[in-house]
Amino acid sequence: MNIAMCDDDRNYRELVLSYVKESEVFSNCTIVEFDTAEELLAASSKDIPFDIILLDVEMGEINGIEAGKRLRTVNPNCIIIYISSFPKYAIDSFDNEPLHYILKPIDKDKLFEVLRKAKNKINRLYEKYNITHKDGVISIYTKDILYIEYYRKHLIFHCTDNEYETIGKVKDVVDRLENSGFILINQAVLVNARYIKQISKLDITLNNNEKLMISVRKKSDVIKYYTRYLKEVHL
Repeated sequence: MNIAMCDDDRNYRELVLSYVKESEVFSNCTIVEFDTAEELLAASSKDIPFDIILLDVEMGEINGIEAGKRLRTVNPNCIIIYISSFPKYAIDSFDNEPLHYILKPIDKDKLFEVLRKAKNKINRLYEKYNITHKDGVISIYTKDILYIEYYRKHLIFHCTDNEYETIGKVKDVVDRLENSGFILINQAVLVNARYIKQISKLDITLNNNEKLMISVRKKSDVIKYYTRYLKEVHL
């Protein structure tokens, strides 16, 4: 796992990185330091796949908000964690979808909490699911599954780029994916929470505007699970 730390204050950079190294979550990782956003962007453009970027805001010619915007274009899946002395930039940072906005002086326990969330999010991004179908076995990233539908003893995996069908039971996928951000919204449909756009009285709307029915019995559980999911992966 690759972590980048970008802050023009060397002493603070070293302090934060000492905390990161102390954290059990990232005991084995590669850490690269930058004192300007320009250096960070140059390294990112050379295909260095940073998984997590700890980013200051007020720096040189390119600030952390602008850097975050550019980083999203070259590495949309990177996890950005802002660390700043200035709360006034927090709202501006939201457009870059940071995992968190931590204020200086940094609280070590708070940083550890945010790093744990980052690790959980990374695990979800790179988790795979093996599907056995008529042509063999295909391994897909769980993050690419929109939802899974059970129909006549078959499981249909609706993915971002394709659909895959296999023989199976709902219980099989629930047991495997319920701790990976998936929600059972009725007896036959398991939805990836990352693609939920809206929850209404009778259904949910996905980011692609597809609507899926929620059973009355499960609506309360769906809302609770989705609320917990948002707390785990967002601010």
